[in-house]
Amino acid sequence: MSWERAADAAQGVLARSFWSRSHRLYRATPGRRPLPFLLRWDYWIQAQALDATVDAVARTGSTEVKQRAAAHVAGILRRNGNRIPNRYYDDMAWMALALLRADEVAGVDTRPLVAALWSDIRAAWDDEHGGLVWRRADPRPYTNTPANAPSAILAARLHRRHGDRADLDWARRISDWLHATLVDRDSGEVWDGIHPATDPGADRTLYTYNQGTVVGAEIELWRATGDRLHLDRARRTAGCALDRFADPYGGVFPSEGTGDRSVFKGILARYLGDLVHADPEPDGPVASRVRAALVAGGTPVAAAADHPVGVDWRHPGQGPLSLGSQVSAVLLLEALAGLEHPGVPGV
Repeated sequence: MSWERAADAAQGVLARSFWSRSHRLYRATPGRRPLPFLLRWDYWIQAQALDATVDAVARTGSTEVKQRAAAHVAGILRRNGNRIPNRYYDDMAWMALALLRADEVAGVDTRPLVAALWSDIRAAWDDEHGGLVWRRADPRPYTNTPANAPSAILAARLHRRHGDRADLDWARRISDWLHATLVDRDSGEVWDGIHPATDPGADRTLYTYNQGTVVGAEIELWRATGDRLHLDRARRTAGCALDRFADPYGGVFPSEGTGDRSVFKGILARYLGDLVHADPEPDGPVASRVRAALVAGGTPVAAAADHPVGVDWRHPGQGPLSLGSQVSAVLLLEALAGLEHPGVPGV
């Protein structure tokens, strides 16, 4: 099986069945119905779709896909009222990550947008309790992994891009807070969040993408510092994620539902693939388990990649079809294509 051909097929479906040239956005569902644009604005799923589009640019260098990425950035700005921030700091971190890669890989000048988002995100740090809060003006602030782990990835990547030591310090500060507050020190399991002012106990709900983003943050810090602590943390959480999510399902990550949850396991797949790229022992026990789990999920998805993919990777042609479920499939197949050709730029 060629993972590259499978990724091409899934990217083709994303372009044919979801892209709206007139809106310069991806549709919420496959087809040409305009109604979803009028009813809701999925800022964060558009960010994931932009990042998935940039994956295709990184792998193929396609001028057509570069142009779609540029159009998408313009469409996002227009739909968001010609400004880039929103109320949720996790959403803004995802958007900043996608925009940064659009600049670096697809040549779209997003530097002012990324700078505006990063400035806003840094202002969300809770000086009393630590961590970035989840959303603005929250009467009961929630400080969670979804806001903090992607922001740590962003800070480390900005350090790599610009060389500003303050960005690296932010990445370390956020990562250390996560590991002190929301990562189990024995297993590496990542919990969702905490209401620090009113409840000292963490919400221990487990989501695949929280495991993935902590892995991603530690890998970026490993790249930036060479400190083995970060590699060890990434491996530990990756192994725990496989224990919690992959092994009971024969290696295939489970369906977590529709809506926002339809994207979660694709994000985990992205950052697990990133771990294999960065691991100095790519045939070691953790990297080998990761590769096997990605292949287990990717095999049925690749077989169905000529059509929109649903939320259940064991039965990818069935169930609800959405932009989130399609992007999740693209992220999985792009992760596998990246492992097939490890020299591809743009990770």
